[in-house]
Amino acid sequence: MDTGNKAARSVKIRETPYPDSSPSSALWLDAVSSQLDAFLIFRMRYSARTGLRKKFNRIMKRFAVAGVVLLAVLVGWILSRRPGSAPPAEPPVSIPVSVTDPGASPGITAVSTPSPPGADPADPQPLIGEEMLRDYGDPAMSPRNDLSLLAGLLTNMGLLVKNVYDRPMSDNADWATALLGKNPAQERFLPGQHRVLNADGLLVDRWETPLFFHPLSKGRYEIRSAGPDRKMWTEDDLHRNSDGTFRTESDLNAAGLFETPPHPLRN
Repeated sequence: MDTGNKAARSVKIRETPYPDSSPSSALWLDAVSSQLDAFLIFRMRYSARTGLRKKFNRIMKRFAVAGVVLLAVLVGWILSRRPGSAPPAEPPVSIPVSVTDPGASPGITAVSTPSPPGADPADPQPLIGEEMLRDYGDPAMSPRNDLSLLAGLLTNMGLLVKNVYDRPMSDNADWATALLGKNPAQERFLPGQHRVLNADGLLVDRWETPLFFHPLSKGRYEIRSAGPDRKMWTEDDLHRNSDGTFRTESDLNAAGLFETPPHPLRN
């Protein structure tokens, strides 16, 4: 009898479900799983927000640095614009020009050179024409070189004063007054007292005879010197063509003023 009761109790125990499989245990597991999921989601959102916050802080730091630099530049510009803080004026610039061998086509090279360091601002700098004509009339050089130097000065005046050829440039006085500052730019190339100018303000050769200018077209002209005998249209005259060449004895005195000698390459 006791043996049967023990067997019955044993069967009852085996048929009784485990506590882990009870409905309350399943609900507990669901709750824990839900809490764990919520924690993981919160952690992910927190990490994302933290990363965005760090990136935002880095961007704001860069903007702050840029703002400080911009403010410093603005303050410096305002201080530089205050009265009495203007930078000192630069000294004038001289333009020396080199001319090739006398009698050949001149090679004109205008080079802008600043004033030498330590130069006295009160000491006036030489004009462009004074620099270019420093060898004008030099007995050690050919008389043809004088006409080439003067032609180089006139060419440079045409480069620096853009509208100089818009006005009539025909006789000696037109060129002389333009070099003395009566040009569209009011640029002075020669002083009032210079060996290339006589008392009447005309351009003269080394024998102090006024030069003859023969205009051909805009920016093209010929220059003629009376030579040592100081008489125009004689055999010792010097005649410079617009291309830099000089007329020889055979074509020095053409039959007419506007007659142009044949070009050697066209024969």
